[in-house]
Amino acid sequence: MSFKKFLFLLLALSILSCRSEPEENALIVALDSEPAKINPLFLTDLNSHMISNLLFRGLIKIDEQGNPQPELAQSWEIRNNGMEIIFYLRKNIYWHDGMKFSSRDVIFTYNLLNSQNVASPRKGLFGPIKEIKALDSDTLVIRYSEPYGSIFEAFTFGILPEHIGLKVLEPNFDTKPIGTGPYKIREWKKSEYILLEHFEREYNKNCVYYIWLFFYSIFLGYLA
Repeated sequence: MSFKKFLFLLLALSILSCRSEPEENALIVALDSEPAKINPLFLTDLNSHMISNLLFRGLIKIDEQGNPQPELAQSWEIRNNGMEIIFYLRKNIYWHDGMKFSSRDVIFTYNLLNSQNVASPRKGLFGPIKEIKALDSDTLVIRYSEPYGSIFEAFTFGILPEHIGLKVLEPNFDTKPIGTGPYKIREWKKSEYILLEHFEREYNKNCVYYIWLFFYSIFLGYLA
């Protein structure tokens, strides 16, 4: 660890220790820059991806060995030589505003990403989909026009909330996002820090309660 980073961590720890109500079960992280975007549609830099992944979930996640694991989808079936995949979604998943997650959200996200009116750098990520259809609120079938080798990677894409419609495209959605991830934004002080708070309806109860994300780059001039 560089001396500058060490000094920054000391500064962050001193800020926390001086709070009138110090929080327990917290993780402190120093980032070299502030995220440019949080919305999964518009992610371009590493820090934006990292933070967005704590707020939004895909149907699948990829583990350390590169294998697909359940996320918003609890299981799936691949049929017709890879031309069709059926996702069985987890039940009782909620958005940060209390609304229930469903297959409609996945279709909404797919349609947004592929819309001519949305300038997403990630357009085309889902591949040559011929049809995407909700069989019910917890089951989704996707049919391809040709085999697609990146199915699992594609569906790590963070799903967006259908119930708020095109508000997901507004600038303030980046600072007050609504996801299904294990954390939600409690406070964002521009150019200084983001405080993430554990989502109380998150199914994984082993997360730390708070994550402090400090942007140490603003201090480099003082530490030089």
